[in-house]
Amino acid sequence: MPLVKSALLTLALAALTPLFQGTLMAQTEAAPKQSSENAKIYIQPTLPEILSIMKAQNYNVELYEDTEVIAWFFADDHISLISTDKPTSLNFYTYVEGDEFTFEDANKWNRDYIYSKTYLDDDNDPALELDLDLTGGVTEARIISFLENCEDSFKAWIKEAS
Repeated sequence: MPLVKSALLTLALAALTPLFQGTLMAQTEAAPKQSSENAKIYIQPTLPEILSIMKAQNYNVELYEDTEVIAWFFADDHISLISTDKPTSLNFYTYVEGDEFTFEDANKWNRDYIYSKTYLDDDNDPALELDLDLTGGVTEARIISFLENCEDSFKAWIKEAS
């Protein structure tokens, strides 16, 4: 009897598998390339596109075309950079000069704040980076969310790094 049950189960699975695959294929093929609001999907946003989004959010920014970065000016005259150096990510980078921030401080930050990373650069100055993965595309809302996360992370980090 166990052999019969096993054979029936195998036959049933074999018969149902194409049905499930067809359903999954139909769901996958029907998945829209745009959000339900028909928002534009950015696959590899250009710096002018990012600049436009940032200015619309009232960020104090300026495009430096010769270096291919956006300078982001914060209230305390600190400058951070936004770049698209890597084709699959949008990058935020900043640093401060100082020797009080230690490897232990960096390790603690990296344990507590998993969406950003901090380290001591080649000059032994603390640096902060955040990356937005662009694989598969992102909406403007996701870019804005990333920028807000950069701003919040910077404000928390600058207190510890300087």
